[in-house]
Amino acid sequence: MLRNIASLIIPFLILSCEVDTPKTIGVYAFVDVTDGSVEIQSIIDNDLKQISNFTEVSEELGGNNGVEFKVFEINNLSESNSKTIVLNEGIPGMLGQNNLDRIDEVKRFNNQIKETFTSIQNKKSKELNNSKIYQNLCREFNGLNFSHDKNLIIIYSDMLENSELFSFYGNKSKIIQWGSNIEIAINYLESKDCAFPNLKKVETHIISNRKVHTDELINTAQSFWQSFFNAKGATVFFDSELNLHTNFRN
Repeated sequence: MLRNIASLIIPFLILSCEVDTPKTIGVYAFVDVTDGSVEIQSIIDNDLKQISNFTEVSEELGGNNGVEFKVFEINNLSESNSKTIVLNEGIPGMLGQNNLDRIDEVKRFNNQIKETFTSIQNKKSKELNNSKIYQNLCREFNGLNFSHDKNLIIIYSDMLENSELFSFYGNKSKIIQWGSNIEIAINYLESKDCAFPNLKKVETHIISNRKVHTDELINTAQSFWQSFFNAKGATVFFDSELNLHTNFRN
């Protein structure tokens, strides 16, 4: 009799031990409100689905990973506005959280994210001439938590810096010089403003919508920022639409 009971209990204990431990995921989205081509509705309709796959948390299946989702506005000021939405880790296993309750939590979490992007869409201004991209990104990056199991940065911007620090418009002699030696650019920018942190554990996507009058400028900006982020250790992808590499591992 005892042997029969043990034969039932032992497999149960083994299954309980095999439950996957939830991971923590950091997702940091930057929206350039000075770039009139950024399509907020496309982010809501398309990109959030990809991000859901990346975090392995969905409204259909639930999922126990914890997610820190921060949305920042890149603007023409020295400081960006931000909003943080957090989904705490679920409790896995047969004695853990009811999956229907978890799905409800995920739905509330996703709704908050959509509301945050919608609020940016509602107040997004037309294209502005002044863009402090380096300063906004640098200061915010230094405050981010890159110790999560997976870290994702998405920047929605043409990346056309236009400030006193440097500019992709007008005289491009400085940009051309930097193109041949990115370390010169890094040393200059860090001496004038702040230093970017090490981005080795971060998958970074820069999404730029091209126009006829900005295509050549964006090519120049892409070359610069690709070299810059690579020098900081980031795995960086520069494209016109989001294409997450879900097999990326830190």
